[in-house]
Amino acid sequence: MKLWQGLGYYSRARNLQKAARVIMETYGGGFPTDYDAIRALPGVGDYTAGAISAIAFGLPRPAVDGNVLRVVSRIAGDRRDVTRPETKRAVTGSWAGSCPWTPPGTLTRPSWSWGPRCACPTAPPSATSARSVTSVWLGGRGQLWSSP
Repeated sequence: MKLWQGLGYYSRARNLQKAARVIMETYGGGFPTDYDAIRALPGVGDYTAGAISAIAFGLPRPAVDGNVLRVVSRIAGDRRDVTRPETKRAVTGSWAGSCPWTPPGTLTRPSWSWGPRCACPTAPPSATSARSVTSVWLGGRGQLWSSP
């Protein structure tokens, strides 16, 4: 822990250590495989639990952060305030209930690229940029969204 001091990630390191202890004591050293158990680990929030669940275990749980909220809202023409918790819950619930991608983690990794490329909060791009970033990541396979 001493090595982490002063790096700005000290609380993350403490939570990582706590989570490792929980995994050892509660799960016998095996990582939990369901969303609620992953989400209950110290330092793991909704986004991280969603990403791990979808990518590592193929569970239909989205990883939704501010960038994803902005892009999905623009594509859907949703004008709700993306900074409001109820908007995040609605988008997350919508994605979790209707994820057409198999396996579920298929869209999680390209959504990480939306932030720097097409989710600027002050200069909204067209929905086309999110489509192209995702289509490139998926190798151009299939229609990702219907046209707005």
